[in-house]
Amino acid sequence: MNRSIPLLFVLVLTLSSLVMVKPEHASAQITTPTTPPQITPSSTSILTPTPTPQTPTSIPTPTPLYPKPLVPEFTVKLISSLPEANKTTIELTIKNQPFDNNNIYHYSFFYNVRIKTNDENWTDLYDPEDGYPTQSNSDYTVLSYVSGGSAYYPSTDYPLSPSMRVGILPSNGQVDFQVEAMIGYRDRGIYSGGIMPYVFKGETSDWSNTQTITINAGTPSPTPTPTSKPTVTVSLSESASALNYGNTINFTASADGGVPPHTFTWYVDGQGSGSSVSPYFSTNSLPVGSHHVYVQVNDANGSSATTNSVAFEVLPASSPSSSIPESPPFTVLPFLYGIIAVLVLTVAALSIAVAILFRRKTAQFQSFHLSWLFLS
Repeated sequence: MNRSIPLLFVLVLTLSSLVMVKPEHASAQITTPTTPPQITPSSTSILTPTPTPQTPTSIPTPTPLYPKPLVPEFTVKLISSLPEANKTTIELTIKNQPFDNNNIYHYSFFYNVRIKTNDENWTDLYDPEDGYPTQSNSDYTVLSYVSGGSAYYPSTDYPLSPSMRVGILPSNGQVDFQVEAMIGYRDRGIYSGGIMPYVFKGETSDWSNTQTITINAGTPSPTPTPTSKPTVTVSLSESASALNYGNTINFTASADGGVPPHTFTWYVDGQGSGSSVSPYFSTNSLPVGSHHVYVQVNDANGSSATTNSVAFEVLPASSPSSSIPESPPFTVLPFLYGIIAVLVLTVAALSIAVAILFRRKTAQFQSFHLSWLFLS
C-alpha cells in the first residue's frame, strides 16, 4: 500500500502534463510563402554601380615646329625655240634659301609653281600626289618646262620618274608665273573612296611676285631671245707688277651684266685653276720668272667674257726689287791676302827692332868688358 501511493502520484503528474502541452503539429499555422520584394531603381537600397570600361587615351605625337620659309625670288625666261615643232623651252631659276637637310624631323624644302593664262584662274603645276621639286644643293634651283605639252621633273636633278606628269603649259600667249616655298613632308591623308591620297604637311610661304613671259607659236619671245643674251663684261686688277718669291699676289675681277650667278675661272700661264663664284684669286707658289694671269666669267644664261692677260714678275727671295742693282759678289781670297800681308810686315818690323836692340846691348857689353880689363 505504501509503495503504490508514490507510483500513483507519478502517474497523475504525467497525465496532467500531457493535457497541458498541445501538440505542435496541431497548433502550427501554415502560411503561404511570399515573393521577395523586387529591387527597383527607386529603391532606397545602396547599389554598387557596374564600372564602365574606359577607352585608353592615346598620347598625341608632338607636331614638329616647321620654320616658315621666305617668299622665293625667281626669274623665268625662254631658252630655245623649235619653230618646226611649235615648242619652246622655258627655264625657271629660283634663288635657294638656307635650309638644314639633316634636321631631326626629316622634313624637306620644296617649291610649288602656278601659272595663269588669258586672265584665267591660277593653276598649280604640282600637287601632293605627284610630289614637288626639292631645293637643290647649289645656290639656285632650275626648273625646265616645254610649252604645249607636259612638264616633267628634270631626271638629272630630281630622283623622280620622268613619266610623272606635273602640268601643262600653253603653246602660245602670255603666261604668268608665281613660286611658293614649302618646308615639311608628304604623307597619306584620310581614307576616302577607297584611296588614301597624299597631302602636304608643313609650312608654306606666301606666293611670290609675278613674272610674265610671252610664247609665240613658232616664234620665240622677243624678250629675252636666245640670240640676244645679256652681255657680260669683266675687268681684272692685280696688287703688284713684281714680287719676291714666296710673297702673295692678289687679283680681283669685276663682272658687269648678264644673269647671276657669275662663275669665274682663273688661268695662270694658260693652266686653269678651277671655277668659283668668288671674284678674288691669290697665289704665292709660282717659281721665279715671268707669269701671266687672265680670267673667264660665265653667267647663268650661258654668256661669257674673258679678260686680257696681266703679266707680272716673280723675283728671287734675296732681291727686294728689280730696280735696285745687285751688289758685287764678295770674295774671300783678297781679304785673306791682305791679312797675310799685314802679318808679314808686322813680323818683319818686330824682327828689325829686336836686331837693333840686340846690337845695342852687345855694344854696351863690349864697352863694359874693356873698361873692366883696363882697370884690372
